[in-house]
Amino acid sequence: MTYPPVTPITMDMLNAQVSGEPRPVIRQMVRGDTLQIAPQVVNEFTRGSVDVTGWTFWFTAKYALPNPDKQSAMAQDNISSGGNGGITLVQPTLGQALVQVPPSVTLQYPDGPVCLDYDIQAKDPSGVVTTVEFGKLTVWPDVTRSVSGPS
Repeated sequence: MTYPPVTPITMDMLNAQVSGEPRPVIRQMVRGDTLQIAPQVVNEFTRGSVDVTGWTFWFTAKYALPNPDKQSAMAQDNISSGGNGGITLVQPTLGQALVQVPPSVTLQYPDGPVCLDYDIQAKDPSGVVTTVEFGKLTVWPDVTRSVSGPS
C-alpha cells in the first residue's frame, strides 16, 4: 500500500476558528498503540452536556478527504464493531463517548509519519447529524516493534 506524504500543519489550520465555528483538533499517536479519544457532546449555545442516549457515533480517518469511506485508514462505530475497538457511550446522559481503535489497525503503517484527516460524527434518534470533532491525526512510527518488550 502506498501512503501519501505527510501534510504539513499550517497556522491557517490552527487558526481556523471563524465566528464560533469549531477548530480542527491536532492529534498524534504511535503506530501499534491503542488510539483512545473521549469526545463529549455539548450544546454549542449553553455549553451544557447533551444526553446522547440512543445516538449513533462514527469515527473515520482517511489518507485523503476525497477517498470514499470504504477506503478509510480507520473506521469505528457504536453499532457494528463487535468488541474490536469501537465506540462506547461511557456516560450518555453527560454526552460522553469513548472511541477506541485497536493496535492492529496501525501495525502495518510505514516507517515514517502518516497524516490522516479524521472526524467523529453522531446522529441523534431524530436523524440530525452532528460533527463532534474533526482534525488531523498523525501516526508516528514506533521504536519497539514487539508487544512483549525487549528480548
